[in-house]
Amino acid sequence: MNQQNFTCYNCKISNQFGALLCSHCQAIQPISEKNYFKIFSLQQNFSIDKNKLEESYLNLQQLLHPDNFQQKSAIELNLALQHTSMVNEAYLNLKSDLKSSEYLLKIENIIVNQDNKSSISPDNDLLNYIFNLRDEIEDIEDQQELKAIKENIKKEVINIIKELEQLFTKKQYDIIAKLTIKLRYLEKIQEELAIKLAL
Repeated sequence: MNQQNFTCYNCKISNQFGALLCSHCQAIQPISEKNYFKIFSLQQNFSIDKNKLEESYLNLQQLLHPDNFQQKSAIELNLALQHTSMVNEAYLNLKSDLKSSEYLLKIENIIVNQDNKSSISPDNDLLNYIFNLRDEIEDIEDQQELKAIKENIKKEVINIIKELEQLFTKKQYDIIAKLTIKLRYLEKIQEELAIKLAL
């Protein structure tokens, strides 16, 4: 049998790898496709159609809704819950530019932003930059100054995302990894700034 096919546990008919429902008996199948992009029928790129992601996500959520499985077997209900968990995980990762970049790097066996599990660590220049930025923010109490810094960081994040779009097309993974690490730090500082501005 072709390795891309699998046998339905219910009717024993062969199905294409990644099929959510059996083509013959319509029973929900165990998870076979774990690639986040393929789950939503998207091209494996950093730049994706977020509207299509949203549409595919909502369609899958509707298909996998527990109400649809109330009259089904315990096996099918459990499989639906497993698929829902996988779909939610994939959606949250692809919706976020940071997580999407981390995921694409992971596919290339490059691990970043996972502390001691990372294969690439932040360099000293970045660590010094982040340290000084946090130090500067800590000393500022004026709301307008904090808002100005927040706006500058927002622009820097946007520029990094635009740069990542170009770099992924060129497969320059070393640079991508460094920018992805920087993006994580900046997004964390954005969260910290939002909290400080709310006080």
